Amino acid sequence: MKEARSILTESQDNNESTEGAMRNICEGLDILNHRQKLIKLADQSENGWRTVTEYETHNLADDSEDEKRIIRAENKASRKMKSDKKFKTRTTPYSAPQSTRFSSVNQQSKLRSSIDYWRNIICANETVIDIIEHGYKIPFHTEPSEVFLNNNKSSLENSDFVENEILKLIELGCIKEFSCKPKVVNPLTVANNKNKLRLVLDCRHINPHLHKFRFKYEDASVASQMFKKGDYCFTYDLRSAYHHVEIFESHKTYLGFAWVKNRETKFYVFNVLPFGISTAGYIFTKVVRCIVKHLRNSGLKIIMYLDDGLGGADEISQAQETSIVVQKVLKSFWVFDSRR
Repeated sequence: MKEARSILTESQDNNESTEGAMRNICEGLDILNHRQKLIKLADQSENGWRTVTEYETHNLADDSEDEKRIIRAENKASRKMKSDKKFKTRTTPYSAPQSTRFSSVNQQSKLRSSIDYWRNIICANETVIDIIEHGYKIPFHTEPSEVFLNNNKSSLENSDFVENEILKLIELGCIKEFSCKPKVVNPLTVANNKNKLRLVLDCRHINPHLHKFRFKYEDASVASQMFKKGDYCFTYDLRSAYHHVEIFESHKTYLGFAWVKNRETKFYVFNVLPFGISTAGYIFTKVVRCIVKHLRNSGLKIIMYLDDGLGGADEISQAQETSIVVQKVLKSFWVFDSRR
């Protein structure tokens, strides 16, 4: 995008340069759309990132048949999971933890600390206020059984990365240590997107027990209606966006995992919304839309697709002012990525 903007600035009258810039923009949008598509697919699928793996392995085309092929990828992932369970079924139940002790790390929530702002300025709806004040209540339609699932191969092959991430998450208050086994010990997996590693909680055991919600992301079609040719635009990004949404206290035991170091098994639970739970995209979008609505009511042109945002205006000075306002609002209760 920066390369395209540079070409347009230096050679506004050069058709060849303009065409090159447009190609760079199109390539950038294609990469962004594909990334967001994979995140959306993992969030909405009961099988999580396993469906994405099947999707990517078979190099599915993005055409009119794509939806059918996604369904086939989900079905294949589901069959593999059932096959795994067939050989890993335990005949006796695990004992429930009798007592729980947490680490001394204090949780800090920028969202919860700004609850008055959300009530009085943002005017968020009651559902969002409850999430911010008490934590996200995972929408179970049936209760998951107690289970201990081994970590996936990808996490074991990237053990140094996993251990460093665990330390970071503890320091940030995103996870905490349990002295006893959580009710659900989910597998850890490491997603590798263009050599960028991401720690994911494989929630395949609990996702089938969650309600499914129909909703639409704001995409390129919304942007084309909001912005017109010649507008000055800017992009922004929320860093570790899901980790700003805390989990309801009694539901954290369903978001557990285990890690072995020096032959010692330690148990942890997520305090915040993890990558891997099927309703993450839905509930995060529900929270973010309150902010978007507030800013639009102020006359600003802004859209958000999960943690990525786009804003702009007719004049460059207005676009700069809009950018300043958006940063100020988001920094009040979110970690804003100033690198974008």
